[in-house]
Amino acid sequence: MDSEMESQMDSESKQEQAPREELLVTLEEWYQWLSSNPDVLFGLGDVKRLQGPVVYFHKANNWLSRTTMLNADWFFKEGSDIVMKRWKEGEYDAYDS
Repeated sequence: MDSEMESQMDSESKQEQAPREELLVTLEEWYQWLSSNPDVLFGLGDVKRLQGPVVYFHKANNWLSRTTMLNADWFFKEGSDIVMKRWKEGEYDAYDS
């Protein structure tokens, strides 16, 4: 009885492995095709189409990084003193009425 169950489990595991092996072969073939045809994913038309948005994103990211650093510098030099002073005086929020 045990040998029948073992053989059944072996056949089931082989059936489960077959799709995995097929998928692995398919992925390897796709990767080989993709590696030999790099223009498939990103061609000259895509470069032209994305140049403007990429440049804009880069400039916006640089600006955001600079302002974040400036704001952090200001907070450590001046802002933290203002916050601590207001905290000690019990003025937690300027908008509280």
